[in-house]
Amino acid sequence: MQTNLSELAKINKWNQESWLKQTELLNRRITDETLYKIAVHYISAEAAMLTPVKYMKSLEQVFVHADFSRATFQADFSSKGGKVAKADALQRLIEKLVNDQPQIDAHQLMRELRRMAKNGHPVVLALDQQASLLPGETRKVHFEDNGKRTAPISGLKDRLYRAKKKNRANRFPRRPAI
Repeated sequence: MQTNLSELAKINKWNQESWLKQTELLNRRITDETLYKIAVHYISAEAAMLTPVKYMKSLEQVFVHADFSRATFQADFSSKGGKVAKADALQRLIEKLVNDQPQIDAHQLMRELRRMAKNGHPVVLALDQQASLLPGETRKVHFEDNGKRTAPISGLKDRLYRAKKKNRANRFPRRPAI
């Protein structure tokens, strides 16, 4: 008889710990705005289909389903990452500079962008100076592209690389396989 009570106590303790974890997980999921919207949609859909209450999913099940759905959508969306079709105005300007001067390097690009900003170029508005920044802030290029936008100066070398790569591809197109 004593072993049965200790076994029941273990099961009770495990059950209590399990539900504490589930409650924490549910509370965390409820505070996630995206998951909350998906869960409300599922609950509304069940109500619209006039599903009897005893067959409706529990709140925990709805949030598990919502979490799985979001993860699936994010994975699908992420797999399409890096396939941006359009370049912004700054990238188009850098591509034009590379077409005119194929051997331009990052320092020359910076000088050219500074000159353009000083001369009132319609795209390049300004380049941050190191002295005007607070500690921890990054220097940025301010440019016009259907509204004012910024790009970190540290990313200019990557933009220049992409422009040179595109320029090379345009100058030496691939021959079709025979």
